[in-house]
Amino acid sequence: MNITSRIERKHAYLLAAFASVAVIVVYASLIFPLSLNIPYRDDFQDILIFVVEFSQSTTLVDAMSAFLHQHADHLTYSSRIFFYLTFLLQGEVDFRTLVVASHLGLLALIALFYLQSNSDSKLKPLLLVCICLLLLQPRAHGMILWPMASFQYFFVYAYCLAALFLLHQSGKMCFSAAIVCGILASFCMSTGQLVWVFGAISLVLRRKDIGKFYPVYLTTWIFAAVLVLIVFHWIFVPVWPTHLLLNAVLENPVVFVQFLLATLGSAVGMGSLLASQILGCIALPVSLAFLKEGWKKGLTPLHYFLLFSLASIGIIVLGRVLGYVIFDLKMEVHDLKPRYSFSSQMLWVTLFMLAVNRLQVLDFKKASLLLAGCTVFSICVYSAFLPQVEKHQQIRVSIFNKNGLASIDKQYPTEPTLKKAAELDIYTPPPRPYEH
Repeated sequence: MNITSRIERKHAYLLAAFASVAVIVVYASLIFPLSLNIPYRDDFQDILIFVVEFSQSTTLVDAMSAFLHQHADHLTYSSRIFFYLTFLLQGEVDFRTLVVASHLGLLALIALFYLQSNSDSKLKPLLLVCICLLLLQPRAHGMILWPMASFQYFFVYAYCLAALFLLHQSGKMCFSAAIVCGILASFCMSTGQLVWVFGAISLVLRRKDIGKFYPVYLTTWIFAAVLVLIVFHWIFVPVWPTHLLLNAVLENPVVFVQFLLATLGSAVGMGSLLASQILGCIALPVSLAFLKEGWKKGLTPLHYFLLFSLASIGIIVLGRVLGYVIFDLKMEVHDLKPRYSFSSQMLWVTLFMLAVNRLQVLDFKKASLLLAGCTVFSICVYSAFLPQVEKHQQIRVSIFNKNGLASIDKQYPTEPTLKKAAELDIYTPPPRPYEH
């Protein structure tokens, strides 16, 4: 009798629950104490100024104007709902609270990835630990304590994976929930609109499984997609015209490929440009192999999410190439930025889950190897990037103590806005010098 057969399912669940909680506690105890109650860059425009202007609105028109105001190259309405609800619940804007709240998106991703496992092994719960180890680590070091960015990235991927997962479930409620998730994704981050494309493809390819409701589902999905896109592009003003992005790529195809490969592999390249590009070269054919296999055996939500991850990385890279051309940005500095590595992280976790789903049997030996590998990887990431989190926060404190505040929009002077927020009891900045 082997070890797997002697393990009861309830013991596996207990072990997985204990280990997963331990991973969460370690992450929270190392990361959250480093958070600052100081707005950083987009936090100023998309959170603080929005809450101030929305709270001061005396008419519905003013309130909607504050809410619908475009931020950079995104419409972040679904995030702003979270921002304002958090403000109402706490009675003030606290950026440390927002950091914690943003991680609800990461916890949702953990649950959604676990639901993609097709294993019926008693040891399946141990995959939850692996997913926690792969997602709860500081590779995206500059983003995880930056509320505006962490809300965007964590939730756009959570909404999209949820939408694709729900589309593969039966019942009108699941289909309706998928549409809601698609809407939230579209108004969380611009790349979220891609979910409508892959959702439509999913419905078309599954028309036999859906049965008599297929025409209604497909028509409703397309109608919702068109409506969302019309509203989005009626409000949205592109920061960079599409033709400029495409021209930059056509004129610099080698640079585009270099950026693409670096971004694809950045989550596992440990900060090395060369290693990231090599791993990017591996990620592409592996992704294509999984997609080819899925096409033959049946595409799952993970396959569509893999396509979404690849497409969103491609769109991100379009902007990076234009920045390279216009601003002469260094690839080593810009393309390995932590918020872009999170997109790569989604890609690699998806590949991990697809690989695990190919295992015919998840026995004790395989589960142990998976856990050991994920643990070693997590330790390596912490060792390499936790100091980067600390360094990043020290720089922010230094800027703040010099009577400065990192803001990307010159039309919003930082100090007057802070003064107004303090007068309205919306946000009280910590006294200088800030001790951290």
